Amino acid sequence: MVINTEALAKNLSQVQYKIEQHTKELKKLHTQKDEMIRFCFDNGMSAIKIADVLGCTRQRVYAILDNTRLEVEIALD
Repeated sequence: MVINTEALAKNLSQVQYKIEQHTKELKKLHTQKDEMIRFCFDNGMSAIKIADVLGCTRQRVYAILDNTRLEVEIALD
């Protein structure tokens, strides 16, 4: 049996490209989620409610809020 390494290399390259594209999209979605968490919290939604909606802990919500606060502070400097 002869293995076509050129075809395998092309297929592998295509899979890697798809992974990179999906990773970029996933990062955008995480950023969007973090921004929505910040907006909800700043507009009166409790960390407990946000955590309940997301299915995570309130500690995780506070960690995200801390990160978004730091990003804003860095952007303003």
